[in-house]
Amino acid sequence: MQMTVISFSQNTSKAVTNSTQIGRVIQKLTHQDVDIINIKDYGLKPCHLCGKCAESKTCEVDSSFKKLLEDIKHPDLIFFVIPFYAPFPSKLMIFLEKLNEIFYASWLKDPSYVHPLQKAKIGLVTHGGLVDRVDVVKHYQTMLNEPMVKTLNGLGFKVIVDPKAYPYGLTFGLESDHSIKMDKDNIFPDISHQESYVEHRMKDYVGYVINQMSQ
Repeated sequence: MQMTVISFSQNTSKAVTNSTQIGRVIQKLTHQDVDIINIKDYGLKPCHLCGKCAESKTCEVDSSFKKLLEDIKHPDLIFFVIPFYAPFPSKLMIFLEKLNEIFYASWLKDPSYVHPLQKAKIGLVTHGGLVDRVDVVKHYQTMLNEPMVKTLNGLGFKVIVDPKAYPYGLTFGLESDHSIKMDKDNIFPDISHQESYVEHRMKDYVGYVINQMSQ
């Protein structure tokens, strides 16, 4: 099974972001080779509705986006790993916008066409910088997970969820306040997930996703 993790963190101050760390945990939990793609490495541009993608099935005016699609390839499973802020990272919005226009323009050209990327199943993991509590998880689910699941399903993807345990994928916060460290040399605090806690929070959902892929 070919698996890809897309980290939607745009934090350029760290070589390894929390989202990238989560991607590595996914690789560890699945015992498989996983391609980890960092969206921060691509200078994506907004869609201009030129319509050229109806023929090429990619973006003809944004070389970074074209390279991103080439790097994603055609995996069986994609994990979207999304940090909560704003609440949607801007490059995530550009990514979804361009996929929508590529899929839509291709459909207008040929209603029977299915883009190879739409055949991938989706696992959704979101995380944030507040301490992990029931109210925090519910906030992340309402503001980020639920809209993302509905958007991805609307784009023709199948998001792997469990109606009871993971109705909108997985979301979690920090283990404790100790994960937040102030730095006198930087305006923003350093917020880091403890890897052992990330594994603990992700193990069951990742296992569920992999099990669903085998059915």
